[in-house]
Amino acid sequence: MKIIKFGFYSVLVSAVLLLASCGGKVNHAFATAKTDDLIYTGAMADSVYGYAVGEDGLAFYTQDGGKNWQRSQNKCSPLFSLSPINETVCFATGEHKTFLKTTDGGKTWTGLANHPGKRSKGSSFKNEDFGTVWTTSDAFEYLAATDEWEKIAKPEGCGLVESVFSIEPGKIFLCDSNGIIYSTGDYGKNWETCQKIFDKQDEIKPVTGQWVKTSEFDVSGENLRFAYLAEKNYEYSMFVYVSKDGGKSWNIESQTKLPNLAKTICFNCGNGVTVFNTDCTMDFYKLK
Repeated sequence: MKIIKFGFYSVLVSAVLLLASCGGKVNHAFATAKTDDLIYTGAMADSVYGYAVGEDGLAFYTQDGGKNWQRSQNKCSPLFSLSPINETVCFATGEHKTFLKTTDGGKTWTGLANHPGKRSKGSSFKNEDFGTVWTTSDAFEYLAATDEWEKIAKPEGCGLVESVFSIEPGKIFLCDSNGIIYSTGDYGKNWETCQKIFDKQDEIKPVTGQWVKTSEFDVSGENLRFAYLAEKNYEYSMFVYVSKDGGKSWNIESQTKLPNLAKTICFNCGNGVTVFNTDCTMDFYKLK
């Protein structure tokens, strides 16, 4: 199997929360080399195992912290998002309703029931049992027990869908492009407005665009976390909020200026976070 040095083509490049300037909450663990492969996104499950996907279903995996990447034999529609569960299990979504899963660390990928959205924008899985996939306009929850999808009705007045996260089947958080966090316990039949992160008067606006995931939720113990990426005068910042009451209220935990232009974020990284840079490199920061 071919072994390559790894980096990222700047079609969809990314950055993630909690960088080294966030009150000393992370340590920089490693950085990867560059590559010319048409990779759209990637994520580390931990400081050793990671995944990357891109054009024509290109899929890579690493077992040495990104020093070397091995290419799988996968070939399908372009893949735009990854949601790693651990060092062996990861979900991937993309164009033409493509929905894949690996259970051997990225060596092989198996197609599951296609997600209902034509082109996925992002995905987030808490575990192998259920998770969410979203486009700019719709969100869906996947249940592994039935290999089926449930459409999530959007809140009234909702802007573009930025991120969606299922705490348990039917119990869902959603953030829209207006910076409003909503929650539902019945697949969207009824929504509660939890928090308005920013408004039209804010100087820093969210970066929005097709295929661009600018915010994401995460669960750490009893705490919920939410992060979003913002840009002002071509400088990018990461804002992280925390909720200690089940998502009813949110308080800012950290604000970090990013050293590079950035577009997407991913919380699903075990004990660390990955950073995708526009110079086609990838950094991994380990949480203390």
